Amino acid sequence: MKNKLTSRYIETVTAPGPKRLEVYDQTLTGFGVHISTSGRKTWFCSTRDNGRIRRVTIGTYPAIGLSDARERAKIIIHDAQLDIVDRVEAQTLGEVAPLFIERYAKPRNR
Repeated sequence: MKNKLTSRYIETVTAPGPKRLEVYDQTLTGFGVHISTSGRKTWFCSTRDNGRIRRVTIGTYPAIGLSDARERAKIIIHDAQLDIVDRVEAQTLGEVAPLFIERYAKPRNR
């Protein structure tokens, strides 16, 4: 479902029935909020990573407000776009190996 996310809308919206509700923002593509049946509202941002959709949880409402969540989503989308550009530019093994180590090997190293 798409709707213009406003503070008033976020305060009043509830999940209809036994399923959670996902509402995407009309002004910022990929940004939205999950509303669970218990009433918990969680901000998220969806981006494409090598053809696959990657969903990043930003935080919960009201701890993180709409404007803060939207700004964080803009940063996530911006970084995802730059990552795609980095992948296109890195063509030799010498350029790809350091990227692999930074992004995949170090975070998963025990």
